[in-house]
Amino acid sequence: MQSLKEKQHCKKQKTKLVPHLKMRLFVLLVCALSVSAFADRIIYVDDDAIGTNDGSSWQSAYIFLQDALAEAEIANKPIEIRVARGIYKPYQGSWEKATDSRASFQLINDVTIVGGYAGFGESDPNTRDVELYETILSGDLNGNDIEVNDPCDMLLAEFNRGDNSNTIIKGSNTNASAVLDGFTITGGYSTGVSMGPLNGGAGMYIASGRPTIINCTFKGNATSQAGGGMYNIAGSPTLINCKFENNYAEFGAGMYNTYTIYIPQRSKPVLINCSFNGNYSGREGGGIYNFKSDPNLTNCKFSHNFALACGAGIYNSYSNIELSDILFIENTAGSGGGIYSEDNSSLIVTNCNFRNNIAKAVFGGGICNWDANELILTNCTFNGNTAMRDGGGN
Repeated sequence: MQSLKEKQHCKKQKTKLVPHLKMRLFVLLVCALSVSAFADRIIYVDDDAIGTNDGSSWQSAYIFLQDALAEAEIANKPIEIRVARGIYKPYQGSWEKATDSRASFQLINDVTIVGGYAGFGESDPNTRDVELYETILSGDLNGNDIEVNDPCDMLLAEFNRGDNSNTIIKGSNTNASAVLDGFTITGGYSTGVSMGPLNGGAGMYIASGRPTIINCTFKGNATSQAGGGMYNIAGSPTLINCKFENNYAEFGAGMYNTYTIYIPQRSKPVLINCSFNGNYSGREGGGIYNFKSDPNLTNCKFSHNFALACGAGIYNSYSNIELSDILFIENTAGSGGGIYSEDNSSLIVTNCNFRNNIAKAVFGGGICNWDANELILTNCTFNGNTAMRDGGGN
């Protein structure tokens, strides 16, 4: 983990304008994922079901998602698990005896988990609307959390959350066939002095995995370490149409991407049509923190994120990042309101807009490039960004 560096000025980097070289590689992927994969079997989950609760139909659906995952783990695949609106918690299962903050939902290869169904009791239980039929994976195991709308209002210190799930979902050791589609992930909470699944990644933790996450919202998750919404260690998930809202972490409140000597691969997440709004970092990376990672973002938005030190939108260290069609608006940090990039990082920015971002302590309202390797801007606009000292725009 990088400690906060005391810096007195930003090293000016030569900005090069080059033709738009970034290829639109993911359009076909988005189209393909809009249709459910063929499944050998469908398993149903609905906490209102009143039948035999064996997962065979909406009336006889499992009432706990963990029971459906346990069956899917040993059954012939591929499998689709359809989950009706409601609240589902990781400790819940037919074998569980009491709440367990260490319990998590584990994604499985060749298993697609789909939320947002109307479910039992509706005229058409297969009607699907992610917003109307919200399906929540909750870390609030005892159901006693006090709502905190703004993570800077002591989300981490909210005492009722001490018994919450440390990590709600795990996607470790998976491939792209492990799919999570249409869920709200909220209430994850972890504190501790060391990095790891119990002390980072309150919403989701991925080690050496590359699952596919679609139409999911990570909100109100908090950790004293890294990755309030999501923690990737050598993780390369694909996220499409996902939101990170009001999460808290010291490093990477929305998402934390990293590399370590124990898992000698870089994280390479791909984000398409995703948004980061209102996330709060006590140190660096309000939206995303990258350390020795190579993320690729297309058509995303960073708004109203905060980092006490650097990089309210994105923080980069020893990382190579490509951004295309990104909006940074009204993010605030000590330095680098939109982006803070350092330590031989490479930053390629195409068709991006930096508007009304603030460096309230030192440098770089839009972008602060400190001792970085390369900054390439193509067809970008800077408007209304401010800094306390130098570089309101860049």
